[in-house]
Amino acid sequence: MMAGGIVARIAQDYLPLSAVTMGPSSCVTKDACGISICDGEATYSDDALTVEELDCICGLYSVNTGKGSQETRKSWWPLHSLWNNPHMGENFGYWTEANERWYQNRLTEIEAGRAQPLNSTEWRKFLRRFPAMRDVISSTRRVTTEYFQ
Repeated sequence: MMAGGIVARIAQDYLPLSAVTMGPSSCVTKDACGISICDGEATYSDDALTVEELDCICGLYSVNTGKGSQETRKSWWPLHSLWNNPHMGENFGYWTEANERWYQNRLTEIEAGRAQPLNSTEWRKFLRRFPAMRDVISSTRRVTTEYFQ
């Protein structure tokens, strides 16, 4: 859930919040895996998902294209890397009501057998559907960055 975005929303359907707030696993504390942030006085460490784990949560798998042994990658949900791409337009830094409506509609379509997994080009097209929102997000990030520098 701490990954945020689409991965966090999918995880909410399967994990209790207590699973996230239990603290780092022994992998982090004993084997120094995961992520660590040092603020000069203390180091904070926690578990982190690999790209493969993030992709798996989004339902990524390979599909034969029917052209010899050629395969394409498709997923039931947009990949974490696409969702968090600042040039897309759906990630506002928090989960919006519009995001939730879309998620619930998509989930309903998947469960009813009416939705299909999409490849990265199809997900990009979907995520870039509102050019005006991309401009707003881009401008907001620019102004925020300038303000805090």
